Amino acid sequence: MTKAVHITMGIIFLAALGLSGCGVKGSLQRPADAPKAAAADVDGKKPHRSFVLDGLI
Repeated sequence: MTKAVHITMGIIFLAALGLSGCGVKGSLQRPADAPKAAAADVDGKKPHRSFVLDGLI
């Protein structure tokens, strides 16, 4: 293999590695000292919005 092929494959590998970190951030747990009024707001889950890269996960 030539040097150009190695460089191209390295770039593709780094791009795939970088894109693998993309995803949808899930909801976090509410802190213990959070007001109880906020509890009613976070009980209902938001609908999942699809993303172009969801198929890779």
